[in-house]
Amino acid sequence: MASLLLSHSANRGCSFVAPQAKLGATNVQLIKRHYTSTGTDWHLHCSIRVPDLTYDHYELTDDQGGEKPGRYSFSPDELVLVDRGYSHRAGVARVLNAGAQVLVRWNPGLFPLEARHGQALVQLPRLRALGEGQAAECPVQFVWNQKTYPLRLGALRKSQLAAKRALRRAQRKAQKNGTHAQAEALELTGYVLVLTSDTTLP
Repeated sequence: MASLLLSHSANRGCSFVAPQAKLGATNVQLIKRHYTSTGTDWHLHCSIRVPDLTYDHYELTDDQGGEKPGRYSFSPDELVLVDRGYSHRAGVARVLNAGAQVLVRWNPGLFPLEARHGQALVQLPRLRALGEGQAAECPVQFVWNQKTYPLRLGALRKSQLAAKRALRRAQRKAQKNGTHAQAEALELTGYVLVLTSDTTLP
């Protein structure tokens, strides 16, 4: 998973998978939402097949159209890559119930996790021990509809510059929404956080 995190750090928003990563899945599906603004906000939801970069699903909605994996279909031979907006238990559970594997940026505010065996997940002390550019991972799980799903949580500490930028974005977003960001959530912006169910990813 370290190569995954390093790849994402170097190519933010472009790729989650390192070029030489060996995948257990035979097909990779990348799900994205694009924003457009022409006086009215429109959202384009799409699914892209990797590595041939062909689109196999389009859906245009207004600004009420949320990021829901329920818009898409999945198969057991797939690795599904989704961005932070899709980081919630219902969507990830749907991917896993279809037999596919998932790779998603973790959104701690929307996606509660547990340590294995249902223990409380305490991640900050371990994250603080990471040096800039260092990565680590740990086994985690989540519960949805009384079913437990095991995952791996990977973390990479951002550079000081990247961490400051991420912190400012989070603070501006909270101010715009009229909310108060929790101290832990603000500290977590200093890391790239990724969840996956695929045990073959390096």
